[in-house]
Amino acid sequence: MDFLVVQIGRIGDMILTTPLFSGLKQSFPGSRLTVLTSSSNNIIAKYNQNVDNTIIFNKTITGYIKLLLQLKKHKFDYWIDTKPEYSNTSTKLLKIARFGKSIGFNTKENCFDLDLSTLENGSHYTEINTLPLRLLAPDNVTGNIMPEIHIPDEKWPEINRILSELPKEFVIFNLSVKDATRNWKAEDVVHIYNRFRGKLNFVYQFIEKDRHQFSEIESGTGEKLPFFDGGILELSGIVSKSKLVITPDTSLIHIASSFNIPVVGIYHNVDWNLKRFAPLSDKKAVLVSDEKNKIRIDADKICEAVESLI
Repeated sequence: MDFLVVQIGRIGDMILTTPLFSGLKQSFPGSRLTVLTSSSNNIIAKYNQNVDNTIIFNKTITGYIKLLLQLKKHKFDYWIDTKPEYSNTSTKLLKIARFGKSIGFNTKENCFDLDLSTLENGSHYTEINTLPLRLLAPDNVTGNIMPEIHIPDEKWPEINRILSELPKEFVIFNLSVKDATRNWKAEDVVHIYNRFRGKLNFVYQFIEKDRHQFSEIESGTGEKLPFFDGGILELSGIVSKSKLVITPDTSLIHIASSFNIPVVGIYHNVDWNLKRFAPLSDKKAVLVSDEKNKIRIDADKICEAVESLI
């Protein structure tokens, strides 16, 4: 059996698709699995032990032509796309692909041979992503929805070097993401730091455009603070050895879930988003913003959530 799974979304989307990869391999031993990825999320699929091959798709004219040439070389038994909303890009890709049958959500158009929207399922993205197993191997569905991140051996020397420079026990504190509405106020981060000063060791994570905010936080604490700014696989290795993760709703939530690390997740007040992307770690605290389009939560509530998990 030859499968192609389409996942051209964000890194977090790819992490939450990994239960489908393991489910397909467990249900169809000896099958071949190819994943169609974006350039940003390819690294997760590339190193996943259940994936045999990845194809990177770039949404440009050149990207479409290159993909067309690649897809014409091979016919897949099943083309699987688990995105629950209509996608114009996915519809176009279906028209140029060679496959026996296609599986996906027929929403705006009846594009797929096997329609996932007819199945009852949970609302978490891992549950949505594993729906094809209900059609392909109903007797073998295990119910496992835990995501996986595989870190190749060659990454561990650098990860261990970073770990050697960090405190023995530490908490990852993610300060910023691309969506600025999810970012912290510097004074709140300083407040949390002071609340746990001498009790917890924080290692901070942020994106480059917000380095000035980190400098502001350092000034507020009067300390030189440790931070991490490496790649996603190195970050995953660091997270796997952490005591706790504090982060807005972003891929770091799902990285923590992959290693069952306790997490304090901060979310917009958007019900469907919370249900779809909630943390899956055994120990977790979910805090929802009082505002719909901006994350604003009292810093003392965050401190209480941290104390409940450590």
